[in-house]
Amino acid sequence: MKIIVVAICVFCITAVDAFAQFPYMKKRAEELSAAYVRLQSDSSASAQQAFLRAFPEEWTDFLCIFDYIDLGGRDTERYIERFGSLTAVNDTAYCIKLLMLASGADLEAGLPEAFRNMLHQRLECCSCVRSTKEISSNKDVLPIVFMLLADALPGDQMRFWQFYWSSQHSKEGGFVSHEQELMRMRGRLEKEDYKDLTEIMEIAYKYFNDGVLYLYDKRFKAD
Repeated sequence: MKIIVVAICVFCITAVDAFAQFPYMKKRAEELSAAYVRLQSDSSASAQQAFLRAFPEEWTDFLCIFDYIDLGGRDTERYIERFGSLTAVNDTAYCIKLLMLASGADLEAGLPEAFRNMLHQRLECCSCVRSTKEISSNKDVLPIVFMLLADALPGDQMRFWQFYWSSQHSKEGGFVSHEQELMRMRGRLEKEDYKDLTEIMEIAYKYFNDGVLYLYDKRFKAD
């Protein structure tokens, strides 16, 4: 009986919290939408900064806000692509948001996959195809990313690299391997004097590059 009462209390608290969050998330979604619309005709630094401020930082907020905007499909991906093409913003603030989202993301759906593709393009991944000249002409932010990762906990470093190397698809299906990108990242870490980050990056690569097949409901099989 006590278990049932506790379960009901937890459900009620969760429901009340979700209801209380609705106006806040709705307002944030409206702010992001307005900032995006502004960018269509105004690419100034202030317009880009406004979009960066409005863009969510936590992955749960990321999903909720885009759910409120209720775009879906290609329209939602345009928001992500626009985030990836920001250049006239504070680089450190931008990279913090990039890492926060990447370290909290889950590749179980198409939206995170779109974000991962943007992340690869933004960090100039040599095994991805750049979809626009705008993305390929972005500033090199890897030194800042490495600096932030160096100050992060090892577990947070691992979560970032897990997301970076993971894929929804197996390379056996014809999808590109990231071995060349691993070599590039290793070289950049050495060049930027962040060799201490190499071990975690390589462990994540070993177990997550083509090691996790998302969107597959038979990951574990009985003999």
